[in-house]
This record gives sequence, structure tokens and C-alpha cells, in this order.
Amino acid sequence: MDSNKLIIVLLGLALSCACHAQSECRPTDPTCNPLVSAISYQSCVSPAAWHRFEGTVTSSPQFLTAMTPTFDQGMVVVGRAPEAFSVGGLAPTRPHAGPADTEDWSLIKYSRFGNPAWVTFLGGTDSDPGDRPIYVNTTLNGDLLISSRMQDTFGTPVTAFTGAAGVADAAYVRLDSNGNLIWNTFLGSVGVSDTGGDIREFADGRVLTAATLNALPTFSGSVTGSAYGSSDAAYVILGSDGTQKQLGMFGGTGAETAIGVVFTDGNAFALGGHLSAAVDASFTNTRRAYSAGNDSFLAWFDSSGQYLAHGYYGGSGSDDLARVLPASNGDVYLVGASDQSWGSPLAAHPGPGVWAYFMARVAVDGSIVWLTFFDAGLTSQPNFFGASVANNGDLLLTAAAEAQTGNPLRAFAGSADMLLARFDQSSGSLILHTYAGGSSTVELATGGAESCDGGYFLTGAGTGNFGSPLNSYPSGSSLGFLSVKITAKGQF
Repeated sequence: MDSNKLIIVLLGLALSCACHAQSECRPTDPTCNPLVSAISYQSCVSPAAWHRFEGTVTSSPQFLTAMTPTFDQGMVVVGRAPEAFSVGGLAPTRPHAGPADTEDWSLIKYSRFGNPAWVTFLGGTDSDPGDRPIYVNTTLNGDLLISSRMQDTFGTPVTAFTGAAGVADAAYVRLDSNGNLIWNTFLGSVGVSDTGGDIREFADGRVLTAATLNALPTFSGSVTGSAYGSSDAAYVILGSDGTQKQLGMFGGTGAETAIGVVFTDGNAFALGGHLSAAVDASFTNTRRAYSAGNDSFLAWFDSSGQYLAHGYYGGSGSDDLARVLPASNGDVYLVGASDQSWGSPLAAHPGPGVWAYFMARVAVDGSIVWLTFFDAGLTSQPNFFGASVANNGDLLLTAAAEAQTGNPLRAFAGSADMLLARFDQSSGSLILHTYAGGSSTVELATGGAESCDGGYFLTGAGTGNFGSPLNSYPSGSSLGFLSVKITAKGQF
């Protein structure tokens, strides 16, 4: 097998669930958060383009899984760090806790010019998050919310870690804008592994997040529902201080994976993920029927957390959700991957047995407003991609491509490049797409966002230097952190 293809396959194995994260939208975008006035970008001074690597010499994969834009027009990236490393000579706010080849969560704050402001590590002495992505979002006051899973405790958690060696709890963390720990907490059951999904903030400071639970956990707040099958999806509401307030279980006899939550109308929200069978009959209001195989799902809840309805999105193959994001008028964007066509897409799926990215806009009644596919020449299931909402509400796909499609702003360069594609919020039509990477290296995008000057931030991983990076690739490693700023015309 070609060595570059092997790297892609190994990444797929490292991230065993097809769910990858990054920020929901700009924290200052009033279409995403009407409670916050948008920063005036008249004074936006952003460089045309830059890119940089981080990491250390290690044979273990080190890669970024998400990013979130910040109020000062910069960004915070989060990833998996098997060992400690230096960023611009900065001392970390918290040191790497584990021994060599033991993963911690790593967060780095960059200015809009690509200069590091701080770096921190989160986790205990066991590997965190194991084989799952890490999610991050900016709060209303500029703090950071991070979620995933951990296999060991750290800090002084609000709710204690319940696991043992090799067994994970869902983990949720709040940092201030300088990377200092405010609180951390765990959710789980003894003897089983549980995972945190994407994470948001209510206007009153409470926290809304998702979880995949393999048992009904002990929970100090109110609980709706029960354990239905081998794994269930759930929404979790925490207080502003991380205390447990409310847990809502959603599932059936199959296996459900929770990917994220999104606000739909005020404090009403939807929970999104994918599953292997229809949910329990007690969830009576089905807005769109289950097809077969693995379908994506949405479940709607009112502002008090009471179930309203649910719907299934997919066909007879595997249709795994990666991101659930806010659209206007209470609609929801779904972004994932399918191994065959379904629905009535604008752009066709490449054919049965071939993986392609899907993007859909779902109305409040559960109907599909539009659905489209993007053929990136994938040779295996993509386990390493994300999406975000552009400043005007369009949908951005940030992913890996293995071949060129259509007429990009910048041509495909190598065996795998970072991919950015923009889709019209109303029609779903492809507005633009572009690639970033080198001719002899592999690059993958896990997240991104539109920058204040109309360009784009991308974050992910790469296998070697290309162009003129601000900081060079950690030579001798199998993979390194990669952050990129490209222009509005797709150049870097």
C-alpha cells in the first residue's frame, strides 16, 4: 500500500467513530448567537495567509481535532498530544501529565497573525481521549468549553471520575480566555466507557452538551428516560459551575452515538448523532422514518428538556453524522458521510461502496430543505473531518480530499489535501471549494471557520513541510499539528 494511503487508513483506525468536531460558528455572529453583538470588523487587520506546524518527535499520531474562533479575531485549536512539546517558547499553563506516548488534550491560542499566545495540556496519566475527537467552543464571555472522554482524573473535578484503567468517562472542561482551568467534571458509570459530545452555552450560563452512555449513570440532577440498549445518546445540562442539572436519555435496542447539540428556538434544542436501529417506541413522534443500516438522527426537545419529536436521515447504507450545526429560522445543518446515495440530492453521490461527504439542511418539521454530496475521491471511510457556519450563515465543510473535484480556487496538490467547501445556506449549491497542502505530503482538515477578512482558518494535521510555514513540521514524526490561514480566494 502507498505510504500516504496507509497514513490515512491509520488515522481512520485511530479515530474509530466518524464524528469530528470543531466550532459551531463565530462566537460573535448574531445569526448564531443573537445575544452577542458582532464585533466591528471595519478595523480587521488579518494577514493574507499563513500556516504553521506544532508537535514533537514521536511515532504516535499528534493532530488537531477542532478549533473555535475567538473574540479578538484569533482562534483556539485543540488536539491529541501523546507527549509534551514547546510552542513558541511558551511555558504551558498546565503541563503534560502523562508519560511518553500517553495522550493529553492540548489547546493552543493563536492570534489572527498565527502567533501563539498560550498553550495548555489537560488530562491525567492515562491516555485522553483515547480514540475519540475533542470538541471546543467559545462562550458568551470568551471562555472555552471543551468535551470528549478521559481515562483518568485530573484537577479537582466537580463530579468525580468513575472509571478505572482503560475505562473512560465523558469529560467536560471550562477554561478562561487565557487557558486557565475554571472547572472540570466527569460523567460515567463504573466498568463502561462513556464519551462527551459537542458542547454549547445557554444564555444564562448553563452548559448544554451531549454524551454517548453505555449505562445509566449516577446523576445528581433530574433524569428523563432510561438505558435502552448497548449504548444510548443523551443530552446533558450542567450548571455554570459544572454541577449536574439534567440528563435526558434517547435510544433503543441498537447502538446510538451522540455527536452534538444545537439550539433551535431560544432554549429549545436538538440532539444529533447516528444509530444502528430505530429508537424505542416510547419516542412516539417520528418526523422522518428510519431507513436501514446506520442512519443519522435528530431529536428535538423543548426549553425544559422534554422530548418533542425525532427524525432519521440516511438510506440503506451507512450514513454517519459528524456535525450538527445551527441554521436560520430554527433549522439545523447535518454534515456527515455516506457510502451510498439517499434522498434527492442536488449533487450526486459517486456510487455504492464509495464514501462521500453529505450536507443537509433540516427544517423544524423534520423535512429536508436540501441535501447534497461532495465527492472527494475517498478510498475509505472518512473519520477525520468537521464543519462550521460562515459569517453570513452559509455552511462550510472542512475535511480531507484524496482527489480533485470540479473547478477549485486552488488546485489539488498531493495524495491528500485539506479541503474547504462552501455551500449556500438557502439552496445548498456549492459556492466555492479549495485545497491546501503540498505535493509530496498528506494533509487533513478537521475544522475551520471564516476569518474576519473573508478568508478561512483551517486546522488539522500534516505529514511534512510545504511552502514557508511560520513554524516547521516536527521532523521525524508520523504526523504533526497543522493550522492554516487561507485567503478569500483560496490561496495560502
